[in-house]
Amino acid sequence: MVKNTIMKHDMEHNPISGIWAGLKWTSWVSINAYRSEFKTFAKSSGVYRIKDTKSHYLAYIGQTGRNLRERLQDLARNILKDKMPFNDPHTAAPNLWVWRTVEGIEFEISVAAASLSRQHLRGLEDSLLWRHRLTTGMSTLCNYGKFHENYYKSGPCKSGKRGGGLSEDKINAAGGKSTIPLKPLSTPDKNDWMSLRWSDYGKPKSMVIPDGSGIYRFYHFGLKRVMYVGESDKLQSRIKNHLNKEWLENNVLLSFYHSEDLNLPFHRHEYESDLLGWYYCEYNEPPIKQYGGSG
Repeated sequence: MVKNTIMKHDMEHNPISGIWAGLKWTSWVSINAYRSEFKTFAKSSGVYRIKDTKSHYLAYIGQTGRNLRERLQDLARNILKDKMPFNDPHTAAPNLWVWRTVEGIEFEISVAAASLSRQHLRGLEDSLLWRHRLTTGMSTLCNYGKFHENYYKSGPCKSGKRGGGLSEDKINAAGGKSTIPLKPLSTPDKNDWMSLRWSDYGKPKSMVIPDGSGIYRFYHFGLKRVMYVGESDKLQSRIKNHLNKEWLENNVLLSFYHSEDLNLPFHRHEYESDLLGWYYCEYNEPPIKQYGGSG
């Protein structure tokens, strides 16, 4: 287990420094130099961070289980295109493209190689996002499904639909203000975990669940571990989809946090990522069934 004392010490480091969260990061490289200087990036799995060259705020944190160098060369090419790129294979590319093209922000990239499974890379990514929110008091510019308020996002390549500017009378809600980061408090078996007011734990098939916005958690009281954390704008129907899962045995109970303040998808994603980030920092692993885990 990674103790909270160690976690808090790691958080004292600046998110753009060479050593952050116990990882050794490369020097910052401009995305304009992807043909040359990106050759210093490892051809392995790992995590990466993108920052605004002038303000030094982090714009995006990501991970890849394949090849950091190839992944980021391809991402840079998409960000530098004349037209807004499609939403795949890089979901962050359209957002970063808008901020660069419309707002004139230039970006730099730094990477940290990490030989981890896909499940652990996703958990590490969440831990970095949460550490960043705690340290800076703000979210990255382009994670969580956030987007520029005056633009709409491109669809996938097969749709052929590129994003563009909204009319003056419309605003993209994904460009709104972020939530306040969740603070480390209590443990996942308690009703005040991460300062939220969770419902009492109960058997999933017999609980009365509101069909509104919120987040939920499945907890195994025998293993004393979280099985899964999720979010939805329709808690009742989303949780019903879980009820046929074979891992929902007698020792696995459900608890949820319901709030109309979480109507915006990126607000729910921020909270979900905070919870998963805390969990990875505390246990050095994601919840057992998170990200397709088979544990």
